[in-house]
Amino acid sequence: MRKTALLPALLLAGGLFLTPAMAPAYWMSSDTGMSLSIGAGNYLLSQAVLDSSSPAKTQESRRQRTTPPPAANTSNTASINTRFTPTRRGRGLDEMAARYPAAERAEARRKMQQLYDHWPQMAQQLGVPANDMGSALAAYLVGSWMAYRDVDYPDAQFKLATEQMRHVLAEFPDFAGMSNADRQYSHEQLVTLGILVALTRHELKQSPNRQVQAQLRQLAGRNLRQFLNVDPDRVHFRADGLMEIR
Repeated sequence: MRKTALLPALLLAGGLFLTPAMAPAYWMSSDTGMSLSIGAGNYLLSQAVLDSSSPAKTQESRRQRTTPPPAANTSNTASINTRFTPTRRGRGLDEMAARYPAAERAEARRKMQQLYDHWPQMAQQLGVPANDMGSALAAYLVGSWMAYRDVDYPDAQFKLATEQMRHVLAEFPDFAGMSNADRQYSHEQLVTLGILVALTRHELKQSPNRQVQAQLRQLAGRNLRQFLNVDPDRVHFRADGLMEIR
């Protein structure tokens, strides 16, 4: 069976299943920390994606990727750096974990770190840079969309989604001024939530649970609604791998 995006073979072989201590019910039993923080960085990213994801903009983005730019021009994606330099800050994970009850906070933080630490291996398997805001946005949006609609998204298309997100950021003027610390903060939250919903969906395929399935769909829908400020039913990933809002 073809692996779906965010679930490469090496990750599963490495044992990062939702073990009893990381079971879906743990994350979705209450309105806890598993959502993006409403901060300036995440708001900026959401505006960039929303502004560029109408059907017309998506078609234009696709045309630009299939039509080489004139030799005299430099493409926007080449003129902006969408990466960041990783540090050991962990501020984005700290803030999500802080929303859990005090008695559960340390364990929740440890589990979030475990999810996040697997991202470099997953990114390598998917053929995208790990410390990149484009791949983080793709992980978050693709993972949430898969969980909300209970559909697969092929690994082969993930590079296209990442490229689309990088193109979006390149065209959004305010992104260039986003600090390294703010990029890492948003990256930690986007990647962790994207992995969580994708892994939870995979686990539910192995051990179905209607209640947790409904909770997962609610969480994934909330992710999309909160980040894009649209009804999650309007969010689509097309056959060519690109996202659009209809």
